[in-house]
Amino acid sequence: MGLSHARGDVMFDVAIYTDTRANEAVDGIDGFNFQALSEGMTAQDRQVIRDYMLHRVVVGWNVDHDPLEHPASFAYRAHAGRYYLSRGISTGVTNNGRPGNLLTQAIATSDPDDFGMMRPAQFLGARNWSLEKAPSQTLTQWAAPLEVTRDFEADALRDMVKNDAWAVAHFAEFLTMVEQVTDETSKRLVIVTADEALARKWIALGTLFIERERSLSLSIRGLVQDPMITKADIVAASPAFGPQPDPSVPRAGVNVIDLDRRLIAPLEASESALTQADWFLHEDSATALAAIDVARCWEGFLGRDLATRAAALASFPQNVGDHRNWLVAMQALRGLAITRQDDDLMFYGDDLLDLAVTCAVETPEDAKLAGETIAALMSTESQDLAAGVLMSVLESVSGIPRASEALLLALSSARPHGRLTWKDEGARAQASILLSQVAETSEDVLLPATLTVARACDVPIADVSRAEIVARVARLWASSPDLTEQSASWEHREEIVEELARVLVRRWCSGGQDDLRTLMQGTWTWLTRNSALTPAMRVCVEQWNSAVIVARLPIGARAAQLRTMGQIPPDSWRLVWSQAKLPANYELFMMWAQTQREITDEAGEWLFDQIAAALKTGEPAVSLRELLVSLHESGIVVRYRRLSEYAAQVHTVAQYCCAALGSSTNPNPYLPTVIAYVPTMSPLMLDFLGAIILRCPDTGGVAHLVGAYEEWARESVYYFLNTRENTVCGMAETISLAVGAIQGRLNAPAVGAEDFLLEVCDDRVRRGLVYQAATEQLVDRRVLAAFEDFARDAKKGRFKRKLSRVAIGFLNRKGRDN
Repeated sequence: MGLSHARGDVMFDVAIYTDTRANEAVDGIDGFNFQALSEGMTAQDRQVIRDYMLHRVVVGWNVDHDPLEHPASFAYRAHAGRYYLSRGISTGVTNNGRPGNLLTQAIATSDPDDFGMMRPAQFLGARNWSLEKAPSQTLTQWAAPLEVTRDFEADALRDMVKNDAWAVAHFAEFLTMVEQVTDETSKRLVIVTADEALARKWIALGTLFIERERSLSLSIRGLVQDPMITKADIVAASPAFGPQPDPSVPRAGVNVIDLDRRLIAPLEASESALTQADWFLHEDSATALAAIDVARCWEGFLGRDLATRAAALASFPQNVGDHRNWLVAMQALRGLAITRQDDDLMFYGDDLLDLAVTCAVETPEDAKLAGETIAALMSTESQDLAAGVLMSVLESVSGIPRASEALLLALSSARPHGRLTWKDEGARAQASILLSQVAETSEDVLLPATLTVARACDVPIADVSRAEIVARVARLWASSPDLTEQSASWEHREEIVEELARVLVRRWCSGGQDDLRTLMQGTWTWLTRNSALTPAMRVCVEQWNSAVIVARLPIGARAAQLRTMGQIPPDSWRLVWSQAKLPANYELFMMWAQTQREITDEAGEWLFDQIAAALKTGEPAVSLRELLVSLHESGIVVRYRRLSEYAAQVHTVAQYCCAALGSSTNPNPYLPTVIAYVPTMSPLMLDFLGAIILRCPDTGGVAHLVGAYEEWARESVYYFLNTRENTVCGMAETISLAVGAIQGRLNAPAVGAEDFLLEVCDDRVRRGLVYQAATEQLVDRRVLAAFEDFARDAKKGRFKRKLSRVAIGFLNRKGRDN
């Protein structure tokens, strides 16, 4: 006998077990043993049969009963990849005259397909069973599928129920018991009857309602004496062995039906059992069983009740469905798609879809369900189903508040694998129009989800709507930079990026603080590397990022960076000039004037106000003059009219001052014009005015200039002398001019010169430069003598000045201590 079950034919292996003589037994040992085996029955098979499949004679039966009237038995069990069925009978006395002889006939297969379209329990009614000894030790295998007697066929089992009013009345309850056998918290089913054949039929009937794969793993045993201790999922017990469990008494883990007494355990029939009982009793048998098989097959994916409802829609098509059926169809399509039941979607999906498209979405919850269904279907081979549901839902969501939002969010958050594949370009074009209409009426916040759906479903926004949608999304994105990450899933992203850059540049130019802050934080740096931008827009964005580079530097370092940076946007002044002040940081503004093309109207107004504020302090502002002259001479476009005009005016006055300085004519023809701008422009022209006062040969004109505002005359002389070059040559000329002023007839310049000379006398370095210039004969003797006379007089007051400085320092320290 072969040990392998990997055979190409389809056969059941067969065995007979009974009391044997040694010459009858397969292994030559008398007693209870295998009397005959077919090829393929292995030692493991024989052990399984001994352990689980044998007929059991109830102890004591022979005392009060005819041994041959002992109820027959049957069993089914799956073990280690093999499927076993057996039937047994009592045969009286053994060969040695003892009571309790038995015969068990068992079959086994490794191939579940050997059961064909039937359930294993139906094979307990196969025509092949003989229940007698074999003429030899070798049995012929049974060819599969086995032929069963008519009363074990589905039609006959249905007629058995239909012809019994009590069975019809309680059939749904019986099916509920069958369902509970396969629940996660299973309950065993006990069938009580003295009729062994009836027990086999009801068990076969019940397993018709169990999914085929699950039916293969069941364990069945009957007829037994005590069903409560028998280890099997379905047990049949005979009252011939004694009292059996009362169905009316509730028991944990067990349901009981007594076919002889017409009693069944009290329980409420499930929705699925009621529905499937109705199918079985009133529909065509084949159709009903097919629907039941579908329902039981789908239980694991959809749940029992939904599976039954969905199987009804798929197996008993309706021309028009209601909202309840729409929900069932959607839930079923979603569940089958999530669990990747591609074959079932191919066979039943169209029927479910045909029903779904006859109904419309009614609530946001419906739209959400539809979105989840579409996303799930897109991950399967049933792309046409996904497209069909999408078309149907897009047509119906527009009139329902929040439905579009629910659909879009469900679809976009699901992130299906791959893009929807359209077989019908016309349908795709129509879907494009429908989705565009949804986008047009949706709030801006939903547009990212809309574009994600457009990309995932391969449904671009229609041309007529695209520009507006792109503009809206770009504005939203500019205000919500965190959309950048999810933008990778958008349709039309390149167009949106270009529009985003355009929106951002406009906002940067207008000076929105939040927009400039995100720019400074580097939020939009990635735009400079984005290939979607046109060359011109990329250059513009790069220039703004260059401005950010400058603005991040300390104020004192920005001018040098500007020199090498090249052109940056005129409106970037808000970044580059940030926290800069005049006149302290005038070099930055000077460099801007020298390197950039434009000062905008807003920048000009800000700069004009800064200059005006600086001038109001009354402090020297020569650096501001240099800035204003530079603005006028650099060719830079100054948009703010008041600044432009003021710069031109300052430039004119500066030219007149230079002309007055350069003229040797007496009277000086330019001095009247210079005098006209004193004191309004005195802070800007201090160096010029000091030079004119000290050097101009037109003494009368100089007197008029000093008299115009003596305080500024004094300040101008002091400023001019004090800002001369601190070199030997420079000090020689400066001392000569200062001594000349002291010896002159005008008081204000003399006071300014004295202020300067006092500082020189107090400054060891500059005092040393004076004497070095004298040594080098760069200073006239009379000038040196006048300086030394002044220095001696100053020395007398120096001690007083030192005491004043010490007192001031002491008071300052005391103030700090306090």
